[in-house]
Amino acid sequence: LTTSGLPTGDEAYDVAQDFVKATLRSDRVNFPGSGYQLAKRADSVYVIRSVVEVTDEAGEKKTNNFKVLMEYKGGKQDVQKNWNLLNISEEQ
Repeated sequence: LTTSGLPTGDEAYDVAQDFVKATLRSDRVNFPGSGYQLAKRADSVYVIRSVVEVTDEAGEKKTNNFKVLMEYKGGKQDVQKNWNLLNISEEQ
């Protein structure tokens, strides 16, 4: 486990999942597979694109693509409070 330097893609993806879960207001959220796209920009800004699957009250599964734009502030890389959420959006 690294404690210094910039976060890895997996650490950034873990935090992105936390941000997505918080916006969906559902307990039944799944991130199918392990695939995500990562882009690192200057100034510790990360862009994560992936897929989330939400199961509604009736048991229907809905799959959405999402994009999370977030900035790493420093500290432990996989802790949500060490990141600023800049934007979160659903993509077609």
